[in-house]
Amino acid sequence: MHIFSSLFENSSKNVNQKMPYEIRSIVDFDQQLEDAGDQLVVVNFFTNWSVPCMLLTCKFEELSKQYINVKFLRVNVDTQIEISVAQEIRTIPTFRFFMNKQRLDDDLGANLAGLVNSLKKHDLPKPKLTTCQIC
Repeated sequence: MHIFSSLFENSSKNVNQKMPYEIRSIVDFDQQLEDAGDQLVVVNFFTNWSVPCMLLTCKFEELSKQYINVKFLRVNVDTQIEISVAQEIRTIPTFRFFMNKQRLDDDLGANLAGLVNSLKKHDLPKPKLTTCQIC
C-alpha cells in the first residue's frame, strides 16, 4: 500500500509543475496579457508540423520551469488564425515578448540562444519594497 501512495504522491507533484499555457482564442490571448500586468510574457507562435517548432517545444517547457517569474504562452498559428493575423506572424517559430500588453521584442526561428538571451535581457529583477519600521 505504501508503494501506491508514493506513486500517487509523485504523480501529483508532476501535475503541479509550471508548463506553458496554450491559448484557445483571441479573447483568451488578450486576457492572458491583461492578467500578466507588468510580468514578462513570452509567447511561442508555433505549428505542429514544423520540425524546428517541435524541436523547441521541450526547451520552451524547460525554460518555463527555470524562469518562474515569467509567463509562458503558446499559440498554434494553424488553429488560432485570428491571433496570428492580428500579431502579423510571418515566421515560425516566433517568440514574442510582452510586458504591460506592449510588445517588447521578437526572436524569429529556431534560435535557442537568442531566446535565452532575450529572456535574460527582459527578465530583470524587480526592486523589493521594504516596509519602514518607523512608519
